[in-house]
Amino acid sequence: MNGALTRRAIQVGALAVVGALVPLVVLATLTLTKSEAAVRHEVEARLRLTTSLSSALIAQQVGSIVSLIEGAAKRPRLVQALADGDPARFDQAEIDQQIQALQEYRQGRTTSGLLDLDGILRGIPGAPELRGKDFSSRDYFKGVVATGGTYVSEAFVSAVQAHPFVVSIATYVRAPATGGQALGPPLGVLAATVELGEVQEIVDDVAAVQGVDLWIADQKGRLVAAPGGRPRALLPVASAPIDSVAEVAAGRLVDVDNGGEELLALRQQALPLRWTVFAAVPRDQAYAGATAIRTTVLAIGGPLGVMVCAGIFLLLRTQRRQWRAEAHLALARDDARDASRQKSEFLANMSHELRTPLNAILGFSELMADEPADGGNRTVPSDWIDHIRNGGRHLLVLINDVLDLSKVEAGHIELFPEPLDLSTAIDEAVAALGPLLSDRNLAVTTTVPPLTIPTDRVRFRQILNNLLSNAIKFTPNGGQIFINAHRAGAQIHVSVTDTGPGISLADQARVFTEFAQVGDVNLRKGGTGLGLPLARRLAQAHGGDLTLESEPGHGARFTLTLPAIPHAEPGAPSDPAATAYPCGGILVIEDDTAASLLLRTRLERAGYLVTVAATGEDGLAAARSCQPDLVLLNLTLPGPDGRLVLQQLKDDPQLRHIPVAVINIDDDQQVGVALGAVDYLVKPVQHDALLGWLVHHSVVPPLDGHTINVLVIDDDPATLAVVTQTLQRQGVQVVDAANGTDGLRLARAHTFDLIICDLLMPGIDGFTVIAALHDDPATRNVPVLVLTSHDLTQNDRNRLSGKTLAIITKGGQTPADLQDWIHRITELSSITR
Repeated sequence: MNGALTRRAIQVGALAVVGALVPLVVLATLTLTKSEAAVRHEVEARLRLTTSLSSALIAQQVGSIVSLIEGAAKRPRLVQALADGDPARFDQAEIDQQIQALQEYRQGRTTSGLLDLDGILRGIPGAPELRGKDFSSRDYFKGVVATGGTYVSEAFVSAVQAHPFVVSIATYVRAPATGGQALGPPLGVLAATVELGEVQEIVDDVAAVQGVDLWIADQKGRLVAAPGGRPRALLPVASAPIDSVAEVAAGRLVDVDNGGEELLALRQQALPLRWTVFAAVPRDQAYAGATAIRTTVLAIGGPLGVMVCAGIFLLLRTQRRQWRAEAHLALARDDARDASRQKSEFLANMSHELRTPLNAILGFSELMADEPADGGNRTVPSDWIDHIRNGGRHLLVLINDVLDLSKVEAGHIELFPEPLDLSTAIDEAVAALGPLLSDRNLAVTTTVPPLTIPTDRVRFRQILNNLLSNAIKFTPNGGQIFINAHRAGAQIHVSVTDTGPGISLADQARVFTEFAQVGDVNLRKGGTGLGLPLARRLAQAHGGDLTLESEPGHGARFTLTLPAIPHAEPGAPSDPAATAYPCGGILVIEDDTAASLLLRTRLERAGYLVTVAATGEDGLAAARSCQPDLVLLNLTLPGPDGRLVLQQLKDDPQLRHIPVAVINIDDDQQVGVALGAVDYLVKPVQHDALLGWLVHHSVVPPLDGHTINVLVIDDDPATLAVVTQTLQRQGVQVVDAANGTDGLRLARAHTFDLIICDLLMPGIDGFTVIAALHDDPATRNVPVLVLTSHDLTQNDRNRLSGKTLAIITKGGQTPADLQDWIHRITELSSITR
């Protein structure tokens, strides 16, 4: 039985596969062979269909009225009312009654009237003031007399004010035929008007369905319908954008210039009315839509879907039990693989996260140990201590998160609820994160009424810190964060809303999964994927919950619900390392002695060549004589002010190429940039920010040809500091870059004896940087050391094989390993120089 089911399943599966593949092959072939000619052909066919449909609908509408008029003209009572055609013998009451019935049948949308054989209006209930007037000059009366049958007139201005623009349908009212004649003698003329608004309604409906613009012209080329509504007057076709179409053959697609917008248009005759239907569609819309390809996909998609569904249905009927078992096995296998993958990702992330602060702690500790003793004491820079303290705190947060999550999962978490003033708790959490908010220029708005909740103070603060940290991390500089709280029945809701990029629907399902990280990969730096899952577990341990609402592009809102805010290290933008051109140096034009001395000292300590001028004249003279690589200019100078100096620098053909950055106490950026400055820095300028600005603009200190020059590429400021201090103690000149882009630019612009590169960096990672260095003939021969905290797989090592000198793991032996390699490079350089 199982064998028969298997064979049948294979047969049905093969048929389903063939049925699915054949349409796909046809679809692919059609997709590749469609061209602009096919699109144009489709547009032409669509416009022809539209014009034909419009003509048919109009002819049908007019034809129905023609049939109605002809039927009314044959009514015996109306024929009897006209006697022998002599107006003096007309039964006026019966005529009015018959015409009134005709108008009521059309619900007042038609004005009907009866004329005698001389064209005198004898009956018109809707406008008695017109009775007795001569209408023999009207086109519809002449048409009936000329043709002897029913006639549809050209458009004209009606004498009835309720229907200003109309066409008339007129026919003879005849006496019964006698003596074998086909038609009896005429007794009068029955006429009915059709308001052009009815034609406009048909045009609007067809145009809306077909997605085109339609115009209708009568026999004399006057517009009776147009896009946007009925014309206010009977204007000629020449007043419309499709006037040129009237000059070409009917049914031919032509290009029309509509005041800069190109249209594709054609015209068709609406028989038997002898009207003309014009249809047009914007050229851009027609070609952008790829209508022919879309139609083909739709035509094939239906049968394909039916065949696939039929095949799946048959397979489900024959292999329900087998599939059920396979589904359970696949689900178990996928769960096991997912658990293994998450474990591997967690171990890899934690390895990197733990090694990075450990490297800073151990590295700076070794630097402290190497500091010369002064009477048994050592002088240690405060920033080293800060690096060690920050690294320790980072480690503590990581370890606490892991331990707390383990406690919650094991049910060992202990909570100590106490009355907590919600407003005070939120204010304290925001104040603690004040430096991060200031660094990112983020504004926090809180709307918290006086509320007291019974909760664990420490755990509530932990949840709120995670939510606020997550909001800071994903909100762009200058954004806003909103904290709101309110009571809803027996629950209190606290929400944290950011103005970041938002979270996609697919990622929302993974936000509260342990070790999973979502969003922009460049913003995940410093996170482990534990903050939000831990916050939710803690909320649930309180008998509450943590939920997410987000729409991509419109921020995210996390709502904490408790009875009676996501954790991630905020990603602070790293300042690029300071660099400069190999010659020329930096010219500082500053009249404030203290400010110029401070700038000069900081820049010279970073390795730059600095020239200072106290006046605008001296600055211009110095620029002409030393040709600096960069000018730092104060706008408030004695004598000629900075604006004039900047103008003269940009007007001088010998100096205009030199970049000028304005450093001023007033924030007048528009003026500086308008005069030609590359940037505008407001005093006081932070030292790290200035050096970062310099490296971002490729301004690096001059490299010494008699010392070892090393380029260090790493996104971790602590690692850069340790490596720089270690190498500088060996007499090595160090240039550092905080990302792969700056590193590649510096490596190609200058000559280095060694490049030290990290692997895990935002944007361009280390693998890409090393491959680019190897592929570039200018940098291929520069030895590269890999410095990483990442556990390399065999595939990673294969990618680096033949491109690197060695791989150094970040940790306790990092300084010693670097010193060893510097000794080797120094010996090699002394031989080759």
